[in-house]
Amino acid sequence: MGQLLLNLVVTLAWIVVTESYTLSTAVLGFGVGAVLTWLTARATGQRFYLSAVGGVIWFILRFLVEQVKGTIDVAWTILNPRSRPEPGIIEIPFEVEKPWQKLMVANMITYTPGSVSTMLSPDRSRVYVHVLDLNPRGHMVASARLFERMVRGVWD
Repeated sequence: MGQLLLNLVVTLAWIVVTESYTLSTAVLGFGVGAVLTWLTARATGQRFYLSAVGGVIWFILRFLVEQVKGTIDVAWTILNPRSRPEPGIIEIPFEVEKPWQKLMVANMITYTPGSVSTMLSPDRSRVYVHVLDLNPRGHMVASARLFERMVRGVWD
């Protein structure tokens, strides 16, 4: 919150100093404020607040790629006459610690076509996932690890 406030103060100061009250001046002032805020964050060892925006964009794009891959995989399994899917439930241990991160990963698994998070273990250290096809066995675990990295990349 402090970095955003600093950026907004610099933006307002830029508008007042230039005596130009246009949108382009405000955008330019915001850019100058962002650079100054980034330098301040870097000097104090803090994470720059706008870095989360890039992380969110990467998160959304990467998740959409996983959705498309899952959709193609499920469609191939359904439409291929020689396909013999082996459905089952697998246990995936969490590597994330915070409860909301575990919830995010479990939801992302559920949103991926061909898999559904069914329940958490009593100690909440593992999630049980029903998958359309158990083969290849490590595929769902690899996806869960990717989702955990994605969640940590944006919010840690």
